[in-house]
Amino acid sequence: MTRERIYPVFLPFAGCPHRCVFCEQQHLGPEQKSPSPDAVHGWLASVLPERGGGEIAFYGGTFTLLPQHLQIAYLETARGFVAAGRVSGIRVSTRPDAVDVPIASALREGGVTTVELGCQSFADPVLALAGRGHKADAHKTAVTSLKRAGLLCGIQLMPGLPGASKQEALYSLDEALSLEPAFLRIYPTVVLRDTSLARAWGRGEYRPWTLEEAVRVC
Repeated sequence: MTRERIYPVFLPFAGCPHRCVFCEQQHLGPEQKSPSPDAVHGWLASVLPERGGGEIAFYGGTFTLLPQHLQIAYLETARGFVAAGRVSGIRVSTRPDAVDVPIASALREGGVTTVELGCQSFADPVLALAGRGHKADAHKTAVTSLKRAGLLCGIQLMPGLPGASKQEALYSLDEALSLEPAFLRIYPTVVLRDTSLARAWGRGEYRPWTLEEAVRVC
């Protein structure tokens, strides 16, 4: 099985209604402001092959909570390159509580082929401590809606959050697999400076997993 190339467009914090305890996206990418659709077009035109596969991916924010006109503008920009045969699809990332049947249908109509859901955990206490702003029951609703719309759906898991354990990680894995996603993305919790999690660590209220613990559990 070959893995298709991803051409990532970073939209830091865009559309995010909450700031999770682990998140500080200014330190994760070179841009602190989302690029305009015109800027996205210019960058893609410069990096995409004349003919090729892979997906244009909108990462870093909650795509489905962006203003509707901005969602449409980004997708129209990406669709032009799909129509030209320079890429084969479009991928977006979003929150489970920001997807329902109408939203999933709109994504499909907009040319989206794959959606990544930032589920992080399937344990409600862990989601609450992380500041996610939703419960685990939103995960099933979102995955079901995306599948019914004919979209590929991937689930992101984040072992090692506050209140989590190895048992929680394995439970969340089982719950995620029960939804039969197209793929899983597993990324253990990392403490970044200027986050609530870093401050909790500094106060001795949170102990991050060691590298060895994270590798063993993952």
